[in-house]
Amino acid sequence: PVTGQGFTIAVLDSGIRKTHLGLKDKVVYEVNLSSAPSSEDIFDHGTGVAYIAAGGQHGIGEDSGMAPGARLMNLKCIGDDGAGSSEDVVAGLEKVMELAQQNPPGSPMHPDLVNLSFGSSDYGGPLDPVRVAARAAIDRGIWVIAAAGNSGPDPGSIGSPASDPGVFAVGAMTFEPWEVWDKSSRGPTKEGSIKPDLLFYGVNILTASARGDTSYALKAGTSFATPAASGMVALVNEGYMRWAGRPYTQAEAWTGPSLGNPQAHRPVSG
Repeated sequence: PVTGQGFTIAVLDSGIRKTHLGLKDKVVYEVNLSSAPSSEDIFDHGTGVAYIAAGGQHGIGEDSGMAPGARLMNLKCIGDDGAGSSEDVVAGLEKVMELAQQNPPGSPMHPDLVNLSFGSSDYGGPLDPVRVAARAAIDRGIWVIAAAGNSGPDPGSIGSPASDPGVFAVGAMTFEPWEVWDKSSRGPTKEGSIKPDLLFYGVNILTASARGDTSYALKAGTSFATPAASGMVALVNEGYMRWAGRPYTQAEAWTGPSLGNPQAHRPVSG
């Protein structure tokens, strides 16, 4: 089975309850970059995100996230009140790049992907510090996947850094009816890019809760569709590694020849 083995997902969020039954022994690194006193998930957000990406165990009758064979990094840059600063997020992205430089690909301590299940208002500025840091990570071969935002259905409501042309923006769908979630943010971006790049189920998702080591809760939002996409990338990468002997890069996921051209970015179908 393909489970995401050999892939590490860096979760920049409100922390992860690493003692949760579905996340035990999966967190290989953690650091607190927020103003909160610890890396614990008091806000109860990052734990659910982490579980959807790589929680649980693969097996018959076992509950799991998308890529239960992947490893997780807990980089807390969102405070216990659910708010964070651009400086803390940039610090998290810089730490991810530092770890990637210090550890070879395939090592549990080498972050292959950054999951950003949050965002802020987009003012159409490519020099936004978070967007600059996200592009720097992509240039170093690290996937960056971000939540489109929950400000729909109005057009032009994609948040930042999901609005950046190089960042994968993930919107949310509902199971029934099978359609785009009403609150999922829509494009185009202020710069005219077509977004989001991907939709995934993100409403009434049962996931781990930070309230206890065996607690679960229903969650909704593009925040919880995003880690499903991150886990899917882990699965694709493991399969690609088996076939080609090398990772599948984010640059290869676009048909456009240049990450600097917003109109060149289109997901490859199939």
